[in-house]
Amino acid sequence: MIIQEIKSKKEWQTFVALHAPRSGAFLHAWEYGEMGAVRLGVYEGGVLVAVAMVTEMSLPFGLSYTLVQKGPIVKEGANLKAIVESIGRFFPRAVFVRFEPQNNHHPFIPSLREPEGSSEPRTALKRRGKAWAKKTVHVSPEETLLLDLSKSQEELLSTMHQKTRYNIRLAEKKGVEVRELERAEWALAWKVFDETARRDGFRLHAKERYVAWLEMFPTARLVGAFFEGDLLAVNLMVDAFGTRTYLHGASSSTHREVMAPYALHWQEIVQAKEAGLLTYDFWGISDTNPAWKGITRFKLGFGGERVTSPGTFDFVITPWKYQLYRALRFLRRRGN
Repeated sequence: MIIQEIKSKKEWQTFVALHAPRSGAFLHAWEYGEMGAVRLGVYEGGVLVAVAMVTEMSLPFGLSYTLVQKGPIVKEGANLKAIVESIGRFFPRAVFVRFEPQNNHHPFIPSLREPEGSSEPRTALKRRGKAWAKKTVHVSPEETLLLDLSKSQEELLSTMHQKTRYNIRLAEKKGVEVRELERAEWALAWKVFDETARRDGFRLHAKERYVAWLEMFPTARLVGAFFEGDLLAVNLMVDAFGTRTYLHGASSSTHREVMAPYALHWQEIVQAKEAGLLTYDFWGISDTNPAWKGITRFKLGFGGERVTSPGTFDFVITPWKYQLYRALRFLRRRGN
């Protein structure tokens, strides 16, 4: 196998469009490479068999690891293990490759349910019975909710929870206005994000990260729901490869009775249908993470299909350095 940077946008985008996962394809859009990632292609016999949008992450002592979210994207029948090994060899300082395989084309990736009678935990990718990658803490959501936008508006509404339909109609009746934010209004959005983070106890990305999304991706937008001139809810949305993804969201504690977040999502769903997109991705749900309980309940109210991916794995290149990394990470977290 030969691995090298891909310089042709057409070659890259064509491959991703043909082989991308159902959720997370936007992480492999050409523009993502402008945010510090490397666009790698893996060739076998002169044929492109995989692509990976790779970010090299720094570690102490001049070391690093490589991160491939929702990928690599692999052509059916190609050797995933050999492809991941190639990615590791491309980065001389890398201790391990952190990647998120998709089960679209790889039947040897273990099922999310172990066979009856199996006592072996699902902690590693296996091929021919031998583990070659270790399950680790997830980076991207392992489970998400997808809406099929080929359905009519009436069909989409009919599959929603009754309370969700009621809240959508209530927001419309109250006069909630949904529109894209202009650049001059971005400061209003950051205030809502900050309020939500403080109220719900989660960490935000740096504001610069959100700005990078909006400036690098031509289809990334901040959309907001307004009531009586006040911004009550805001979503960061990105369109790529036929899917509209709800990447980040926030809501104000004021005027919660007008149900602004429901109006915001419904208008984005309707607009995505009108734009010819095929899927609406809510980008993450969880029945097990207590911090996600409320947002998961909110998203599930819109109906749709629950889709699960295998998760996040580490392919270790240098075992003793990997163990050192894990020990330092444990000590740092314990200190916090």
